[in-house]
Amino acid sequence: MSKYLNIFLILLFSFIATLPFFLPYDLIVSRTVFPFIENKTGIKIKAESIKYSFPFSLSAINLIITPNDQKKTSFIFDELIYTPKLQALTGNLSGWVNASVFKGQISLDFDQKHIYSSANDIELKELFKSNTSSQINGKMNFSTKIGFSESSSNLSFDGEIRVKDFSLKNYIMAGITLPKIEVDELNILFSAANGAIKISRVQSIGGNVRISGEGMISAGRNPLESPIDIHLKLFPQRNWLNQITSSDRAINKILKPDGSLGLRMTGALSSPQSSFE
Repeated sequence: MSKYLNIFLILLFSFIATLPFFLPYDLIVSRTVFPFIENKTGIKIKAESIKYSFPFSLSAINLIITPNDQKKTSFIFDELIYTPKLQALTGNLSGWVNASVFKGQISLDFDQKHIYSSANDIELKELFKSNTSSQINGKMNFSTKIGFSESSSNLSFDGEIRVKDFSLKNYIMAGITLPKIEVDELNILFSAANGAIKISRVQSIGGNVRISGEGMISAGRNPLESPIDIHLKLFPQRNWLNQITSSDRAINKILKPDGSLGLRMTGALSSPQSSFE
């Protein structure tokens, strides 16, 4: 009797373990979860396919998320994988999310109190290609830690962004086309303060222009459309200044005594407007 019971239990376990592979996740998610999210938030979500992976992961291919804003800017993920933690079985939202986007990788580790996020090798060219006429290049890495409670006023937020091989070409400011800016590494430190992101330090390493600065980014419903107010100081090398055409020599009149250029960037994160100061 015990022999048949063991066989039955093995078959039952095998059935339960393999059942998720045969569920129509495309149909279930696209007709229930996505419409529910759109109804509650206005955010539209589409995916080419949704699959289950052993042991407890869901993956979406070519996931498109469109926030509820006037510009309808979409975020396209080549692949997004969600793996719940054991706490999720008790009703606590928690888990890991890994996504392939902008030719890089983004990872989230979250629970009821914290969100830890990181990104590796995000291509700035892909991130900003539809939002600016300038040519921006570089690989961005960042790490953040967000702590929150029932009261959003207790939100805490800090992080760091590092951009390797940063370059900016064909950037026009005050009618002047700036020479190509090249920086070996660009470091940015930031934190949350009163519903806005405070940029406490901008600092560059190497390249033909030394950059420093600080600023604020106000929270927006669409992250790329968040209002910005950033103040930068550029310390260009002499050969960089010599590349400016004679018709644009007016830039010499706005050079500060220490040889720097003062810049102020306003507008939106995805389409900044800049001026000399």
